Amino acid sequence: MHLNVKEYDVDDVLVEVGQWGRYQQKLFIYFNIQHLILGVVVMSIIFIGVEPSWKCGVEPVTVQDSPRRESRSLLDTKDDDRCVMYEEQSCVVEVDQPYTSIVAEWDLYCSQFYKVALSQSLFFFGMLLGAWFLGPLADKMGRRKVYFYTSLLFFSATFLTALSLNYIQFALCRFLIGFCNAGCLSCIFVILMEVIGPGYRAVMGIIYSGFFALCFPLLSIMVYIIPSWRILTGVLSVAGFLHLTAFHYVPESPRWLLLKGHVEEALQVLQTLAVYNGTKVPPEVKLKKGEVTKQSTTSSSILDLFSFSTIRTRTIVTMACWFSVSITYYGLSLGADSLSDNLYVSCALMGLVEIPGQLVCCLIVDRYGRKMSLVLTLLLTGIACICSGVVQWISQYVANTLVGTTMMLSLTGKFAVSTAFALLYVYTSELFPTEVRNKGLGVSSVAARVGGILAPFVASLNNWSLGLPLIVMGLVPLISGLMSLLLPETKGKSLPDTLHELRHTSRV
Repeated sequence: MHLNVKEYDVDDVLVEVGQWGRYQQKLFIYFNIQHLILGVVVMSIIFIGVEPSWKCGVEPVTVQDSPRRESRSLLDTKDDDRCVMYEEQSCVVEVDQPYTSIVAEWDLYCSQFYKVALSQSLFFFGMLLGAWFLGPLADKMGRRKVYFYTSLLFFSATFLTALSLNYIQFALCRFLIGFCNAGCLSCIFVILMEVIGPGYRAVMGIIYSGFFALCFPLLSIMVYIIPSWRILTGVLSVAGFLHLTAFHYVPESPRWLLLKGHVEEALQVLQTLAVYNGTKVPPEVKLKKGEVTKQSTTSSSILDLFSFSTIRTRTIVTMACWFSVSITYYGLSLGADSLSDNLYVSCALMGLVEIPGQLVCCLIVDRYGRKMSLVLTLLLTGIACICSGVVQWISQYVANTLVGTTMMLSLTGKFAVSTAFALLYVYTSELFPTEVRNKGLGVSSVAARVGGILAPFVASLNNWSLGLPLIVMGLVPLISGLMSLLLPETKGKSLPDTLHELRHTSRV
């Protein structure tokens, strides 16, 4: 393939030096190991914040007062009665579970249990702020630098969590973990998407996002082996620090370097990649300067994502899609504990049900394209959840024979929404130019975090009507699925570098 110097594109060079060579494969493995560590830290709240099975141990009374009474268990004591006894300090809490939690350690029972949910809300709020600030920062300072410092801060906060003296310190650490997690994951994904060739970008992006599902069964295994939440958190932080010792292998994005005018450094990254892959950069290739660099230096605001109709449409629709998949994904996950009486099994099933969705995503993303794959999975999510909600509402008037149908439809919704989530990572990174790609992923992540924060409130709609939460969780992706028809197809197309290029070469 002969490259025209004036029409140079990074994707063309990646085809020459290797789209999915040894270098990209090692980098992919390195990032996915960290992805698993991050995921286990984030989802460890399932065990760390669980309310243990506890019984109200009552001090025996004297024979003169009444016959000796045994302690009443959770099964034969109503929650309200048990909490009244606890609040009146006439109850000695007796915990019966193999693993520890902050609830048992800091007595967050009954009226204090809201603090567990509050710590999780602070985590999502931290992710929201992290997505908002760290995305643009990575576009300005570089993906590699922001990735390193957010990772370092993430594992430092994880270590401090293990040393928490009280609930307040724990909650602040969770906020910091959420803040760093947003920037770290965004930079990892963007770096991968900008060094993997166009022929492998979609499938590898889906596989990367699918690794998050594995953190659920991995967490169950780790908690089974390490039942102490403090030791578990400490082990995860040490694993993270050890992983960062190989940071030198992580490159800066050649696209970002070129955009900022660092032409020689961009060429050096591509040459390093070629050496590892056993290829060479064609000698006639020269990276162009000029217009790309000018545009990049003047584009530093989130408002750039709404500056003209094409980018504005993409921003609004992708935000709606991220919001919808997040509120549905986390909303459905809230009921995961009902899948089994064993929390280890329930946690594992949370992730295992997503794996088929990731496999299907790999099969359809290149065959049917990004656009139609996203539309179809969002519509399937909506229809499955709405049908599940309707069946659940009907079940209150008939026998329990419909419980299995409700569960099957709910799992279908979880399967479909996990597929849509994986698709969105790839599709969003291709919709936004290099100049604002981190900003695009950042505002999309903000929308997803808002969906995650609202998910518990949607789940509480069961107090109004049985099945209503599922119907709401179905309507949202149904609407965003129809909105996705406004987006362009990006399959097989080169990634745009600047807003100027997008404005003059695309209508949508």
